[in-house]
Amino acid sequence: MRAPRWSGRLRTARAVVGTVGIALVLPFLLLAGLMLMPLGDVLSGRHRLGYEIGRRIVAVLWFVGGIRMHEVDRHRVEPFRTRVYMPNHQSLADMPQVLYLLPKANGTLIKKEAFRVPVLGGAFRAAGFTPVDRSNPKAARASLEAAVTAMKNGRSFVIAPEGTRSRTGKLGPFKSGGFRLAARAGVPVVPITVTGARDVLPKGGKLIYPGTIQVRYHEPLETTEIDPQDREAIGALMERVRGAIQSGLDEAGAAVRV
Repeated sequence: MRAPRWSGRLRTARAVVGTVGIALVLPFLLLAGLMLMPLGDVLSGRHRLGYEIGRRIVAVLWFVGGIRMHEVDRHRVEPFRTRVYMPNHQSLADMPQVLYLLPKANGTLIKKEAFRVPVLGGAFRAAGFTPVDRSNPKAARASLEAAVTAMKNGRSFVIAPEGTRSRTGKLGPFKSGGFRLAARAGVPVVPITVTGARDVLPKGGKLIYPGTIQVRYHEPLETTEIDPQDREAIGALMERVRGAIQSGLDEAGAAVRV
């Protein structure tokens, strides 16, 4: 069954319905998820259960909002190997989409202020996400050390190399922090191209529009031979990741023009 193609006023009306619906159900889903968290101590662990609950919440929200998902080259995801996944960042919708699709509990770095949001902050803690205090260099370094330790212990991470959302859809400047973390832990980097998320929820937008978010996985890039203090080597890795992500954006753009 093909997804309905929304356009014009009908698309806007569907966005209003979807946005209101998400706003109504999200608090209840988060509260229900937090109430289930004690089961994690008995079953598979709090962070794993928290992550799985989060995935189910995303699935419900996407259904309410009329958002579909599509994957390309899924075989490049190896569920039992630790990796740092690096997607482009265009929307508040792309990170939940990537985290939903990955097969095991993955960590990510989130600014400390987000953990202060009622209920949502509790959900981040339950999923085992790592808070980063950008205003305190010492605290930020401690958070990054914790992330490296988690990677060495087998936990994959999702890190957006741009650090912030793009307003235009074009790739912004990359920050080197995530690349240095991957090199320190000696884990491969997997570039990911996300398209469609900006059409669903652009930066600064108030409505969540129906649409399809596509996630394309690129070839993993090894970091075991890279010195995290070698600026030239880190820079070369950044360019390779940037080139892979850009190739996905170019291909998606060409498909739209056709």
